[in-house]
Amino acid sequence: MNSPDHIKESRREAEPAIHLINLCKNYKKPSNLLQALVGRGGTVNALKDISLQIPPGVSFGIIGKNGSGKTTLLKIMATLIHANHGTMRIFGLDPVTDEKKIKSFTGYVPSDERSFFWRLTCQENLIFFGALYGLPRGQLQERIDFFSSELNMKSILRERFDTVSSGKKQLLSFARGMLIDPSLLIVDEPTRSLDLETAIKVRHYLKQQVTEKKRTLIVASHHLEDIDILCDQVGVLQDGQLITTLTRKGGTSLSSQIMRYFKPEPGREQP
Repeated sequence: MNSPDHIKESRREAEPAIHLINLCKNYKKPSNLLQALVGRGGTVNALKDISLQIPPGVSFGIIGKNGSGKTTLLKIMATLIHANHGTMRIFGLDPVTDEKKIKSFTGYVPSDERSFFWRLTCQENLIFFGALYGLPRGQLQERIDFFSSELNMKSILRERFDTVSSGKKQLLSFARGMLIDPSLLIVDEPTRSLDLETAIKVRHYLKQQVTEKKRTLIVASHHLEDIDILCDQVGVLQDGQLITTLTRKGGTSLSSQIMRYFKPEPGREQP
């Protein structure tokens, strides 16, 4: 006989990992004093009517220029911020009423180092965030040891966060995102600040998480190589709109499909 937990897990696997319907996000535009006095600050439409379904167990990429809405979309998926309009379900769960449940199986790896405590050691940071997740101390230490070994960052655990390199800070962010052993892993700019050798290892590690651990991976990146290596599908964002969703086809790379949607600009690197 199936246990209630097993039944819940089976139902979750039958749902789309992420289902977005007409999702919109607006921000108030910063205003100067004169604009504030006359009420003309206005708003920024960061995301406009995003509709998307991502199946469980796939690796989905999000690509676009700076300001296209990639990080905003990831933060909404991770339930760190809420959309102004539209509907989102994560494995069938509503982020408004089931936020705690969603966070219990969602790992988020941001590209922003400011989310760490700079005067704590790397290990103290992981202990702090693991405690926020509610992990028992013994289990937490086991996971810190395990993921720091997998990510080759044991040597920095006792060093203060503000003294380690940007690449090591990024690896620590990966370790933090993996502490809860997530079934949904959301990563913003996975190879940012990494040297070539470490970037190759991180891509291999993330690919392994999908193929062997059956996690669902959502990746936002400027780098076509990240998308090509990591992703089965990719969504292209332009000015807050999802203009297309692409799927890997035979010998055709995702990057070659993506480039059809971007016009080269002299002297500027393309996404």
